[in-house]
Amino acid sequence: MTIEGQAAEIVARAQPAHPAEIAFLAAQGVPHPVLRQASALAARAGVTADVALLRHGLVDEDRFYRALAATLGLPFLDDVVLDSRVSFPASILAGVVPLRHGAGPRFALAPAGESLRRLLAQPVRGLAITTPAALRRAVFEVRGPAIAAQAAHALPYLKPEHSYRDGSSPGQIAALLAAVAALSAAAAHASSLIMPALALLATPVFLAMVVLRLAAAREPIATAPVRPPQRLPDRLLPVYTVLIPLYRERRVVEQIVAAIAALD
Repeated sequence: MTIEGQAAEIVARAQPAHPAEIAFLAAQGVPHPVLRQASALAARAGVTADVALLRHGLVDEDRFYRALAATLGLPFLDDVVLDSRVSFPASILAGVVPLRHGAGPRFALAPAGESLRRLLAQPVRGLAITTPAALRRAVFEVRGPAIAAQAAHALPYLKPEHSYRDGSSPGQIAALLAAVAALSAAAAHASSLIMPALALLATPVFLAMVVLRLAAAREPIATAPVRPPQRLPDRLLPVYTVLIPLYRERRVVEQIVAAIAALD
């Protein structure tokens, strides 16, 4: 061993041990200072070191999970083809999804935190590793209609008394009738006081609106964010369709197209 290699080994031994969930990255080429920084960030935030490492962008998610697959000797999947039995949101929260039946692994994992520690301590064969982004994207592709239905109808199922999907509930109708009866009684017994009372109640609302508009007019508008957001690769972003209704706007259509084309 060369003198430089011996010196590096001595320095490595003198350094404190990294948490188990990121220690394997040292053998995959991630520098020790990066791992120490992740450990310090995790201690301050009260999260596991792998979460701090990925959330702060110290190591790319794809590189992290490829290194994990190489450490465990498991295949790494860029694209995940799921079995129809996958569930939402349980599969995403657990980081485990069933794969379509074939000759390969039956399950794909994107472990984090305590589950990652257990997997490193006791490796399991017959599995595949993927990234959380790929796992989440695959679940949405398979369970898209069910996810949309859950998002649209969760309130009627969980809090039907707060939803108007199936019409007014008996409680809502009773409250409306009680409010109408109270207003009618007040109007019948003190008609001369109704308008002044309504004006008195409306005055604070209008005053608050005026103050809000004045404050908004004085608020400076930043031309650029103080802290630019971290950019994601295009492959991790969803696809949107932008519909622009036009009617008698021939004179400004070029500006509209240029403005839309300039969107990032």
